[in-house]
Amino acid sequence: MFCLLAVLPVAAQVTDTYTYGNRPIDKLPKSHYARPEAEREWDEPEPAGERGLALHAKDLFRIGESGIERLCVVEAWAPEPEGGGYCLSLVERPQNVLWRIWPRWIGPNQRMRPYWLPVGGAEQQHLSLLGPGGPGGTMGVAAADADLRTGALWALIEPLPAHSIHETDAGYALLPDPELVAVRGETLSLMVAVRPGHPGGDDPEVVVLLQPPNEAPRALCREPVRGRRQLNLASANWRWAQPDLIVRVVSGCATLAERRLTVHLLGAAPQITFGARPANLRYALQVKDGDANRNWDDLWKGSDKRDVVVSFPGSDARFVFWRGTSYVGCWAFPEAWLCYEWLEAEPYFYGAVDCVEPIMDKDCRYSKAEIVGTTPARAVVKWSYALTDFEGKIIRDEHAEETFTFYPDGIGTRFLRGFYTSGWHETQEFIVINRPGRWPSQALDPQAITFVSPTGERQEPVWPKPGFSLSGWPQVISILRLGNGPYPFMVTADAPSQVKVWADPYLDKPDLFNSYPHWPVTRGMLTSWLTDPADFARPTHSNLANLVSDPIREESGDMTQSAPSRIGESGDMTQSAPSRIGIVSPDSPE
Repeated sequence: MFCLLAVLPVAAQVTDTYTYGNRPIDKLPKSHYARPEAEREWDEPEPAGERGLALHAKDLFRIGESGIERLCVVEAWAPEPEGGGYCLSLVERPQNVLWRIWPRWIGPNQRMRPYWLPVGGAEQQHLSLLGPGGPGGTMGVAAADADLRTGALWALIEPLPAHSIHETDAGYALLPDPELVAVRGETLSLMVAVRPGHPGGDDPEVVVLLQPPNEAPRALCREPVRGRRQLNLASANWRWAQPDLIVRVVSGCATLAERRLTVHLLGAAPQITFGARPANLRYALQVKDGDANRNWDDLWKGSDKRDVVVSFPGSDARFVFWRGTSYVGCWAFPEAWLCYEWLEAEPYFYGAVDCVEPIMDKDCRYSKAEIVGTTPARAVVKWSYALTDFEGKIIRDEHAEETFTFYPDGIGTRFLRGFYTSGWHETQEFIVINRPGRWPSQALDPQAITFVSPTGERQEPVWPKPGFSLSGWPQVISILRLGNGPYPFMVTADAPSQVKVWADPYLDKPDLFNSYPHWPVTRGMLTSWLTDPADFARPTHSNLANLVSDPIREESGDMTQSAPSRIGESGDMTQSAPSRIGIVSPDSPE
């Protein structure tokens, strides 16, 4: 995990005074849009009365209510205060309005908001800012070209997740996007969408073939599709354990889209009870190891290392300690995984190469997870690890152990004990692990985190929101809007000194959220930003927010306990603080 400054709000950073650990912060990678949106972000202010509009399209598409949609960041400014009655419209020439909203966020400073915009057909498009007063007010005060068609397919095919069985119950971890786990007899669903104006001339059809291993494909269905359509496929007669589905959208002789989906079919769903269990979770793809690709089983041949899974019956969530994450404890959801970080030290100091943290221990030489106890009432798992660098060296003999306690309702605690010396450390960060083939915005809502305090304060930042941070709350309850729920949460033990959200507008990056390709699973890669969308073919991770808290106990000498937050006193030290963690239903009152 590449660490960013978690000590100071971005707007307050002064590069000749403050440092990130021992490093000047002006050497850190950061967005050129780094100041809070409440301040002007250009060197020169806009002339009085001027309005502006810009559109930043991402190369990410989905099937939404309006058909095929593209993720975009809209940037706008106007002299009136927020809520001035403006209207945003996406128009396809000549005058076909594809999308329209009345945003309340447009104001005198440059601000940005994400939207999934309809791609439309073959005609040129533009985005219009109308108002004040919307369509009935001043018309066309600003406009921006919106060629959302570039790079867009004429059709999209998306499998809907099967919910009868969790991937870990079938023996897998981080299944890639084109692979599904299901129970034989379950109905599998696909969503298909076609853009208007497609080539081929004929009405489009979706063709589905079943491809058994080493056998000829068999036709399952051929159905017309206009706009978007859901297909339901019965698997009762599929006798193979791992067939492929070949799905094509055709129009005449033209193939508008094609996807190949692998289905891992189980004869029956395993009986799941609450508790922790040992597991041997497989990884379905080749593992990138430097310039080579290696088989997962070959990496662990002769090893007796196993994984740990904590199950919650009736829930789509599991808590997993897996070798592919160096045993970092993670919530495993259908859409993505989530972890709360670990004890991390200052990178590139004291002889370290790259970052100093347990995720550098790819072979799990020092990292291990063990079941302390599991009963129908409670499950306890201990994760212990050393802080190593890219070359596998333990830096300054620093190490930690974390004890996770869970109850059947999905609520639990994380208690971290660390052994370290001086310098910068951190222990609390929300990190999303993206499945191979998936981008963070396919799992996360743009309003990704809700912060609530016991005294009633509430903040709901929407990505991008540069410079957002908060402090002064007695406690912070953080809830992540990840997938369709349940949502993971964390409650700090006491008042954090700061909460920093990494919501800069990464306009030069593929997604709304920052991403890194070097962890999990991947080996032989230094810490690096993800800039090439092709890297999403492998597992990646995205950091969302840091919470900096003081420990509940701090001791000097050869002691045994540590804290989930920033630490830094001289001498051999240990600190301790628990945090409450768990999952909640999206419909649960907070």
